Amino acid sequence: ESERKFLAGEFDSVFSWKIRIGGMDKKMVLTWSTFCDKLTSMKKWLPIAFLVLGLIGVSDATYLTVEHYKSASVGCVLFNGCDKVLASAYATIGTIPVSLLGAVYYFAILLLAALYFYLRSVSSPQAEPVFDFMIRFTAVGFLASLYFVYLQLFVLQAICTYCMISALISIALFALATAVLYKQNRLAFIKV
Repeated sequence: ESERKFLAGEFDSVFSWKIRIGGMDKKMVLTWSTFCDKLTSMKKWLPIAFLVLGLIGVSDATYLTVEHYKSASVGCVLFNGCDKVLASAYATIGTIPVSLLGAVYYFAILLLAALYFYLRSVSSPQAEPVFDFMIRFTAVGFLASLYFVYLQLFVLQAICTYCMISALISIALFALATAVLYKQNRLAFIKV
């Protein structure tokens, strides 16, 4: 049993910091497993986070798609590379803009989160498989975002603000999903 505890805790990263309250130093410690415990105990709000992030993502990607089909220049905020990135050969696959694929991805996240809420509300046993698929599906957006961020930074050497917003949303979705999977796998390991 002590070996199981060691293995389960071996992947914990510890974040600690000191704060001063009323002249006294207090040490705060947060481990990855503690974070995951808090996160998965709030499984009620996690699909809401997916809905919110999915809505922001679909809005961002839809804006870029509409601007692509209008052949309009997007106003770049923070960075100056939006037009260079969006006019590059990497911005389309054939005649399909990559932003359209992003909009489809985020729309799928929205649909999966909504389906999960519906199935949970009618106490369907299919709610959990939908939730599990949704959290695993985030890997698609995460991997695509890594590739497109790489292209922006190292190949095109230009940064598109809207593309980076999409990447951050994909990373946030994947981070939430990873925490849930970590917790589920950790519990499965401990129960053995």
